[in-house]
Amino acid sequence: MTNIEGITALVVPDIHLNFKKAQAIIDHYDSKVDRIILLGDYFDNFRDTPELNGECANWLRELLANGRVVALVGNHDVGYLQPKIASFQLCPGYSPEKHRQIASHLPESGLPRFDLAVSINGWLLSHAGVHRYYLSGDTTTLEGQIDLATENLLSGRFHPLFYAGYRMTGERLPPGGILWQDWDHEFRGLPEVPQIIGHSPAPEHRIFDDGYAAIGVCLDTNLMTHGVISRDGALTIFSDTFARLETIAAERVFG
Repeated sequence: MTNIEGITALVVPDIHLNFKKAQAIIDHYDSKVDRIILLGDYFDNFRDTPELNGECANWLRELLANGRVVALVGNHDVGYLQPKIASFQLCPGYSPEKHRQIASHLPESGLPRFDLAVSINGWLLSHAGVHRYYLSGDTTTLEGQIDLATENLLSGRFHPLFYAGYRMTGERLPPGGILWQDWDHEFRGLPEVPQIIGHSPAPEHRIFDDGYAAIGVCLDTNLMTHGVISRDGALTIFSDTFARLETIAAERVFG
């Protein structure tokens, strides 16, 4: 897992084929930030077409040529980028026709250009977050688990962090992993590791702060919000009209 300190970063949540709006947000900050972090879920939407998914894949391929962009994998992407792993839990909306269109622009050989998580100024960013369950009774560090899961993703092997969780499967345990954890029903946060995630859509951004785990922020609002991480670790959340909605000061996050 890549750890980057002392930078500014734009955080763009779930896109779901709305790449034109995502590009407008990116263009607004182009010269103002050091990195651009995409939280995954680029593909699939209601009443979409294979051709639109192909257009989104082409946009993403061109965007990844920008060395400042970090693209994370979401549960709606893994079925198209690594079908061996997706066979454990294909996303609703997946279709072979979309797969063919996406693969024509983003073949499986392009998977190393995507990450499961990245650490920016002390924040852990991933698609759906990491539940504290996955560290209980395990001597492997969080970073070690994510690194191993990333290796497994590239080679098409399963890892517990890929579990879809009880929200999707109906099973009592385990909770959803880094691609699937549901904010409303499963998210519990990690001690001392603040997280920024997407995955669970709502009209407004949400903040988790239970006094035990480090703070968590869910930005998935159908691109109605996005975030900017400052060099000191503060997170400012903006609307899609670039109005400032809330700033989470570094002191609140890191004490």
